[in-house]
Amino acid sequence: MFHYRLAPSSEQATMLAEHCAHARFVWNLAVEQQSWWRAGRERAPGYCKSQALFACVSCGYACNADVNAAKNIAAGHAVTARGGASGLPGR
Repeated sequence: MFHYRLAPSSEQATMLAEHCAHARFVWNLAVEQQSWWRAGRERAPGYCKSQALFACVSCGYACNADVNAAKNIAAGHAVTARGGASGLPGR
């Protein structure tokens, strides 16, 4: 087994911290969505999405759902499963 140690510059450390914040946000969102599942529903949310296409009902914009979500998270416009706006940590 190999061990590696990172020695990022201050700019790289900032970018790594931001990336980790995004990953933590997505993880917490998935945990929140999983917690809303109850027995009797069709199935629990999982990593295999049946809704691969996102389509905006207001303007008709359509793209891959994962790509759309990633863009919204990166821009800080994410929404929780309960519908409330939520910024990323540190923003």
